[in-house]
Amino acid sequence: MYPCASYLFLRTSEPHDFIFPAASLRRVSDCFLVVKEINVFMKPIRSMFCLVIAFAFGILAGPAALAQDTDFFVYAGTYTGFKWVHHSKPYGLGESQSKGIYVSRFNAATGELSEPQLAAEVINPSFLTISPNHRFLYAVSEDPLSVGPPLDHSSYVSAFAIDPGTGKLRLLNKAPASGTSTCHISMDRTGKYVFMANFGSGSVSVIRVKEDGSLGELTSFIQNVGHSVAPIQSEPHPHWIGPSPDNRFVIVSDLGMDKVLVFRFDATTGMLSPPGPPSVSVYPGGGPRHFTFDPAGKFGYQLSEMSGVVDVLAWDAAQGTLTTIQRAQTVPHDFFGGNHSAEIEPRAFFQNRVSSEQRAKRLRSLWFWIG
Repeated sequence: MYPCASYLFLRTSEPHDFIFPAASLRRVSDCFLVVKEINVFMKPIRSMFCLVIAFAFGILAGPAALAQDTDFFVYAGTYTGFKWVHHSKPYGLGESQSKGIYVSRFNAATGELSEPQLAAEVINPSFLTISPNHRFLYAVSEDPLSVGPPLDHSSYVSAFAIDPGTGKLRLLNKAPASGTSTCHISMDRTGKYVFMANFGSGSVSVIRVKEDGSLGELTSFIQNVGHSVAPIQSEPHPHWIGPSPDNRFVIVSDLGMDKVLVFRFDATTGMLSPPGPPSVSVYPGGGPRHFTFDPAGKFGYQLSEMSGVVDVLAWDAAQGTLTTIQRAQTVPHDFFGGNHSAEIEPRAFFQNRVSSEQRAKRLRSLWFWIG
């Protein structure tokens, strides 16, 4: 609903290429120290990319690679048809100068971020994900003529091959997302399926990925049904979708229903089953936006956009159930002003040069992104 940078990190094969001095940029590590500094960090990004919609971080390399390499590709998805969305209504129609997905080089040791370059020209890429083998990038695009989720006509997903030397993207193919205002995309743990949350039409869908990285057929589609208390919650609005650590379940954060849904997932057929395990509700009017598991796979953390509350949930991997154990505020109780929480990730996700013991101590520390 609100603009934030849609970012993905990918380790580069040619470290230090195209890294420019960035005296005007703050060290990224410094920008992550406290929640309230996110607005300071986002200002140059918004100017650079003409406002972007969804925010997601992913350092896509294993622990061994993280210890040895400090250079990554950074991909940013941007709105091209308008500038931002507020309460499901786009603003700045025709004013964006952005052209699609951009790529920069990020040096994790120095915090330097290179000048962004156009990686692929595509309309309204609202969220991105990268395959586990780091060879392919997938982007969902909202209706190019969007007038807001209630009236959008279609969304689609694009598959790209990543040039390991330059980070540029080569289009493989496109496919319908089977919904409207698609705002989130992720992959299963095997890299054989992409999951999509269709905010406008209130549905979730799954598409098979072929061996060459291109998109295949639709394997599953589920229409959510329900509502909650706020005006924007008169119907379902899935805002996040992703697999459980063991790939046996899929979690869906539905802003319109104020619920976190759990679907069974068959990695052989790509089918989702309606929620068998009970769903979990957040505080009425909270508006679940993004979810994450802790690196150990024992807890889930649900960030609500409208309330700024983080629901801490115990995860039963055997049964596929979530149980609320705590609710934490991300802003002071006496805070006045706009609060539109956007993204949540484990802090340990961002640690590069730390020992396994240090990393283990940091697993429960999370970053809360408030746009």
